[in-house]
Amino acid sequence: SNEVPPAENWRIFRRLIGHDNDIQDLGWSYDSSILVSVGLDSKVVVWSGYTFEKLKTISQHQSHVKGITFDPANKYFATASDDRTIKIFRFTSPAANATAHDQAGNFILEKSIAAPFTTSPLTTYFRRCSWSPEGNHIAAANAVNGPVSSVAIINRGKWESEINLIGHEGPVEVCAFSPRLFCKEPTTRANVDAKGHTVQHSVTVVACAGHDKTLSVWNTSFPRPFVVTAELTAKSITDLAWTPDGETLFLSSLDGTIAAAKFEVGELGYPAPLQDNEKSLSKYGAGRRVGVIEGTDALLLEESSKAGELKGVQGRMGALMGDGGSTNDVTVNGNAGGVHTNGTSNYTPAAVAADAADGATAGQASTTAHGTVTDPNNARLERLKSRITITKDGKKRIAPLLVSNSSGLAESTLPRPQLMTGAAQGTKIDAPQTIIDLSKPYDGLPKGGLAALIFGNKR
Repeated sequence: SNEVPPAENWRIFRRLIGHDNDIQDLGWSYDSSILVSVGLDSKVVVWSGYTFEKLKTISQHQSHVKGITFDPANKYFATASDDRTIKIFRFTSPAANATAHDQAGNFILEKSIAAPFTTSPLTTYFRRCSWSPEGNHIAAANAVNGPVSSVAIINRGKWESEINLIGHEGPVEVCAFSPRLFCKEPTTRANVDAKGHTVQHSVTVVACAGHDKTLSVWNTSFPRPFVVTAELTAKSITDLAWTPDGETLFLSSLDGTIAAAKFEVGELGYPAPLQDNEKSLSKYGAGRRVGVIEGTDALLLEESSKAGELKGVQGRMGALMGDGGSTNDVTVNGNAGGVHTNGTSNYTPAAVAADAADGATAGQASTTAHGTVTDPNNARLERLKSRITITKDGKKRIAPLLVSNSSGLAESTLPRPQLMTGAAQGTKIDAPQTIIDLSKPYDGLPKGGLAALIFGNKR
């Protein structure tokens, strides 16, 4: 042909197959981490914005789903359905390598709103709702106020609809907030603070259209629309889209036409700086990841908390097993100390060798400054031998002490480090049907018996 060659060439990158019927609406999250599609199969399908893999299929609606809108603070999205509800879903932005398994607990139903739609007609092709740019409101299409068609304005947080936009004769199929906030006066240095935020009161602008072929544009500071264009198209208006500057509106119709409504400068108001949008969204936590530990201070705090818990557990266990001495350091997140809590084992061949080197003299006699030879185990054994218990009938008895025949020191009520010391010196520890020699390379130990007492049962 004689036409000018195209400036851009587009090709299909990926086909997303997940719906069983027509897809009615699509929506991107504001950080582009997910894409959500809704359709006549009553499903809401969440796709990864990085890999385009299907992350989750939500089947909460009971009828056709005809609209999707995202919270600009990136915490929620809302879906509108012919089951006469709008459902608000809370989510956390998935990572680039997230899988469907990772998202099992994500995308939780926060609220189901039914009050403004109890008698809404089921004749609309779409129910395209829209979230305001500062995050405060949702404009919900195809609502009713008594016998009259309306647009319900749903407040964030309480999710109540106390305000209705009334004026259309037929059901409203689509609502669209302008992406900018507007002020009554132009933005100048006099009415902008040091951070670039305007000191004026800003308002939002929303456009509505539907079955009655009429476009209405509302400013939230007035109770009536300031623009109404009747019979703008020959058939129902199906969709609306604003340009990023917020002052030109495109609309599409079932008669096959696309129209553009361009507003004069100052007709809608004067666009506020984009910093105003960010300031409004910051109070809803925009830009912050929920549930993610940030910085080393939080990690150290978590680790010290775990260490405190383990010390408390070990102290109670030592008291139950007759260990009257003070407890040593515990093993926390791979840092080996002198004592390992019961039921856990982080021993490797290197750890066993290090433990043997550290405790090589723990079970041997030590020499004091005056030359007197003392055995640190004797005092402990004496304490255990003289331990007094009270029987059920109230009589006092000295608790019996089981002493191993081979080591002469390893009694069943002593904690593991002392047993490990004797074993590290090449002493064989006798147990029923179990013989362990720790001077040999570690190649796995049988479960149960005294081995379980020394090393703990592995999970």
